[in-house]
Amino acid sequence: LQAKDSSNNKTTASTSENSRRIPSYVVNHIFNDFDHLLFFSIIYVMGTSGGVSDTFTYLRFSEVGCDADHMGKSRMLSSLAGAIMFWFSGSLSEVMGRENILVLSLFCVGLRFSLLQRMESPIYGYAAETIRGSIFGAFWSSSTVYASQMGGPRATMLLLLNGVYNGIGRSTGSLVGGRIQALVGTEELFRYMSYTNVLFAILMICYYNAKRRRGVSRNYLSMRSLPERTSESKKVI
Repeated sequence: LQAKDSSNNKTTASTSENSRRIPSYVVNHIFNDFDHLLFFSIIYVMGTSGGVSDTFTYLRFSEVGCDADHMGKSRMLSSLAGAIMFWFSGSLSEVMGRENILVLSLFCVGLRFSLLQRMESPIYGYAAETIRGSIFGAFWSSSTVYASQMGGPRATMLLLLNGVYNGIGRSTGSLVGGRIQALVGTEELFRYMSYTNVLFAILMICYYNAKRRRGVSRNYLSMRSLPERTSESKKVI
């Protein structure tokens, strides 16, 4: 009986481990489609920006003489703006298109870092945190819809989305941002992040405009279906 229980436990553990792995055909599908790679690049940039923001925003508040009361008010404004935008994000995505939402998100993050870099009073921080909450609501809603329609198991694609944004992206922002902040200071760090997001947004505009001239719909990124899976393509990594 003990041997049987041990065998069952090993089988269960093996099944659980395989269920957490990403199927190789999903990885191949993403890397073989430039639009999908571009989408995850945007997610990575936004995640990195989020890591820098979470780590150094309130340090910037304190550098310009703001206290805990100002920080609390800014957080409240960010939460309220995010809740409102999540409610209207579906309608906004239909009107603007997901491509435009992603580009707008990059521009707004660049504007937010610029406000924090130029911060002279709590008003700058309030405006920056309001932008943060509102644009994140629209960005995350559009991103989850796109990831779920990309192809492959929906749960796997959402797992990748969260991994790139909350895992790799935010970790990079905290670690690399901390190194840069130690070298040049918080103000210059935010200046660099502002330039990075705006530059990436401009590159996205150029690429999407080129796509539209070729007749691709403005409302959706490329949505290619997964190829038919064979027994070999079902391997996991």
